Amino acid sequence: MKYDFIVEPFVDPSQIRIKYNGLDAIRLVDGNLELTTSVKQLVESKPYAYQEVDGVQVEVRCEFRLESGVLSFDIGEYDRSLPLV
Repeated sequence: MKYDFIVEPFVDPSQIRIKYNGLDAIRLVDGNLELTTSVKQLVESKPYAYQEVDGVQVEVRCEFRLESGVLSFDIGEYDRSLPLV
């Protein structure tokens, strides 16, 4: 699965929360997200976050966080006056 969330300046990225339904299991393994169904297992790679600063893509620390079956993101320091992807 591949997707982008674009967080506008001064918006709190902790509002991004994903709840998966119909899974047999969901867990974090080495920073990756493992989703297990009765048919197969899907692995979503560690998230990658960045900001564009003066035309250069600058990586921002970002990790999955899983609490009570709800996925969110743990994001490091970044410039809140710029969009975060």
